[in-house]
Amino acid sequence: MGGFVTAARLRARGCSAVYRAHGPVALKLACLAAPAAELALLDHERAVLDQLRHSGLAPRPLGHDSCGAVRYLASEWRSGVPLAHWLHEHGPVARARTPETAELFAAVAGAVAEAFTRLHEHGIAHGDVSPTNILLTPDGEAALVDFENARPLAGPAGPARGGKVTRLYAPPELELLPVPGGFVSDGRPTAASDQYAVAAVLGQVLNGTVPGPRSTVDREALVTGWPARSWPGLAPVLGTALHADPRLRHPSMREFAAALEECLT
Repeated sequence: MGGFVTAARLRARGCSAVYRAHGPVALKLACLAAPAAELALLDHERAVLDQLRHSGLAPRPLGHDSCGAVRYLASEWRSGVPLAHWLHEHGPVARARTPETAELFAAVAGAVAEAFTRLHEHGIAHGDVSPTNILLTPDGEAALVDFENARPLAGPAGPARGGKVTRLYAPPELELLPVPGGFVSDGRPTAASDQYAVAAVLGQVLNGTVPGPRSTVDREALVTGWPARSWPGLAPVLGTALHADPRLRHPSMREFAAALEECLT
């Protein structure tokens, strides 16, 4: 298909699938008979990857075309460990107090926050922040994948409806509509919605559970035990990012990242 030879199917649902191809290459497919909105998401993701081609944040697009009964998007296979796998292997950092554990959390939190800061500085909101869509790379940085829900922070909004969204990390202001196999977002992701989701992911890395929206009265419950004693400023920093009202979150991802760095060092 377009010169790419599939090696393993990673995911299939409905009329779409994701394969690992030799190279290695990531290959997303959608049937040409699929609804127009589904094909539009694949075309949109290709445009986002083109925009991020030189950023180092996202896979470089390698090809996009129709072949037979399908449309495909080929992109480079990014080396790295999905944060979901890292969490499964290491467990929540709050379970074990060691200097290495504390350093690991600080490094992961810093890398993830920096990746989304840079993404926003490129003018894009990701729209589906989750541990599965964040890769921890061998050089200690974070890279991002799965951009079908990404939208520009300014200008035209792109496709009217996004693809599947990981509900656990979605902020309350995004309207999620149930569809077979999950949920889709009917709202436009923003820098504030990404910030909320990043804080939810980091809360899970810290405690093993995904925190919900916070108010000023319950945010201290976010960080307890040795992390609370080691990083007394962490609860208010995460709590602000998780505020139910997006207007009361940190003014930007850059400011959230800076507040995280300050309280973790």
